[in-house]
Amino acid sequence: VKPRAAAGGWNASLWSLIRELMCYLTVAGIGLAGLGDHRWISPVLLGMATIGATLVPPLAFPGVWTFSQLVVRSAIMFAAGALLYQWRDVMPARWSLVAVSVVIVVVAAVLLPDYRVVAALPLAYAVIVSAARIHNRRLRLRTDLSYGVYIYAFPTQQLLASCGVATLNPIAFAGVSTTVVVPLAALSWFAIEKPAQSLKFRLKRKWSGSQLAEASQS
Repeated sequence: VKPRAAAGGWNASLWSLIRELMCYLTVAGIGLAGLGDHRWISPVLLGMATIGATLVPPLAFPGVWTFSQLVVRSAIMFAAGALLYQWRDVMPARWSLVAVSVVIVVVAAVLLPDYRVVAALPLAYAVIVSAARIHNRRLRLRTDLSYGVYIYAFPTQQLLASCGVATLNPIAFAGVSTTVVVPLAALSWFAIEKPAQSLKFRLKRKWSGSQLAEASQS
C-alpha cells in the first residue's frame, strides 16, 4: 500500500527486473561454459552471494540503496532457488523441515540486519516445498496474475496517489488499487505471458523432436 506517491520513480518493480535478467544471464553463461551439469556450481554461487551480502551494508528502510546492495539481495535468493532445483532429486520435501525453515527465517529476521545471510536457503525451501506439497486442486490455478500484479501495481498506485486517491484510508486505497490492477494483470497474462509460455513449450517440443530424430539417424 502506498499512502502517498513516491517521488522520483514510477515503477520500481519494473526496474528490479534488470537484476533478475542479470541472474538469468549468469545461468546462460554457466551453461555456455559447460558447467551447468556440475552440482558444485550452485553451492558455490550461493556461498559467493552470501559473502557478498556480508560485505555490503544491509538495506535500510527508508534509505538510499546502492546497486551492489540490490544485486546481492537478488543474487542470494536466486542462488538459493537454483541450489534447490539442482539438488531436487536428493532434497527431502517434508513439512517438518518446512516448519524448521520457517523458524530459522523468523529468528534471523528478528536478530539479524539482513536475514538472507542465514535464511536465504530456508526461505526458498519453505516456499518451494510448500508449493510442491499442496495438492488441493482449488489452489492450483491455471491463470497466474502474480507477475502482472507485481509489474503494474506500483505505477497504478503512483497514478492513483497523484490523482488524490491516497487521501483514502490505507484499506480503501488498497481496495481501489486492486480493482484497477487485477484487470491490467489479466490483460498481461492473456495477451503476453500465456502466449509466450505456449510458444516456449512448442519450441521445446520441436527441439526435442529434432534431437530424437538426429539420435535415431546416427
